Amino acid sequence: MGKNLKKVIFSVLLLAAVIIVSPKDAKAAGKVWMAGFNDNSITIQWTPQSLNGYRVDGYYLEKIGTQEMIWQGSADTTQVTVQATKGYSGYIRLGYRLTSLATGKTYNWSVDSVYVNTTPADVVKNNFGITAAYANIKKVAFAVNKPETATGVQLEVYNAKNKRVLSKTSTSMGYESMNVSKDMAYKYRARYYYTNRSNNQTYYGRWSNYRYFAMPSISGKTTNKKKGIKVVLKKGTGIKQYTVSVSKNSKSGFKKVKTVKVSKKKSYSFQITKNGKKKLKKGTYYVQVAPKVKFGNKTYSSDVSTVASAYVYK
Repeated sequence: MGKNLKKVIFSVLLLAAVIIVSPKDAKAAGKVWMAGFNDNSITIQWTPQSLNGYRVDGYYLEKIGTQEMIWQGSADTTQVTVQATKGYSGYIRLGYRLTSLATGKTYNWSVDSVYVNTTPADVVKNNFGITAAYANIKKVAFAVNKPETATGVQLEVYNAKNKRVLSKTSTSMGYESMNVSKDMAYKYRARYYYTNRSNNQTYYGRWSNYRYFAMPSISGKTTNKKKGIKVVLKKGTGIKQYTVSVSKNSKSGFKKVKTVKVSKKKSYSFQITKNGKKKLKKGTYYVQVAPKVKFGNKTYSSDVSTVASAYVYK
C-alpha cells in the first residue's frame, strides 16, 4: 500500500509540473502569413493556437519597431484585414493573450512575425526624369527617386517605332545613361517594386505615365549681322514640330523666334536676324530647338531640347 501511495503522489506531482509551465518556456505553435493586399489594406492569416494548461483569450497584431497595436480580436479569429497606406511595407508581429489554468494569471505572448506590404506606391512625374542630355555624344541620363520602403525601381524606354530600347531594374537608380539616336522621338516610364522578405515574392506597382523626349540635330552657322544666323534642322522620326528660340546666354533668356511644323521635307533651313525684338549684334548666340513628339494620336512636349552656338560678326 505504501509503494502504491508513493506512485500516486509522484504522478500527481508530475501532472502539476506540466500544468504550471511558465509561459516564457512555452513554444508557440502555429504560423502567420500575408494572405493578400491591395492599395490600402493587408490581409493576415494564421493557424489557431493551442497550449496545454492555458486558455487562449484572443489575438493581437503590432508593428515591429514602433510596437504600435494595430488590431485586437477574439480567440476564434484566424484572419484579419488591417488598413495601411499605399506604399507601406514592414514587419507585423502576431501575439495572443492567454490565461494560465493553474494560476489564473493572464499573459501576452508573441507568436511569430511576417513581412507584409500594400501595393507599391505610384511613381509621380517629379520623382523621375532626365537629369542630363549630351547632344555631342548622343547620350541621356535618367534618375528615379526611390522611396525608402520600396525594394527597387524599373525603367523602360521605347523609341518612336515602339521598340523597347532600354529595360533596367535596379535597387537604386540615381544615374542610368543610354545612347540615343538624334532626330528620334522616345518615351519612358518607371515603377516601384517590393521583394517580400517573408515569402521571397516580388510585387510590382503600376507603371507611371509616360514622359517624352527627342534630341534633334541642329546647326547654327557663323555669319554676319545682315544675313543673320542660318539654322538647319532635319526631319525626325516621331517629331512633329520644333520651337526655335535664341539667347546670348547658353542656359537662360531664350526668346522664341520661330515654330517649324514638320511635313514631308527631309530638312528645314531658315535665317534668324533678331534676338526677340532686337537686331543681332556681334558676338556668340545660342539657338535652342525644343521638339514636340507624336505617339499614337497625341503630341507631347519633349523633356529635353538641343542648343547650338553661332558667332555673329560685323
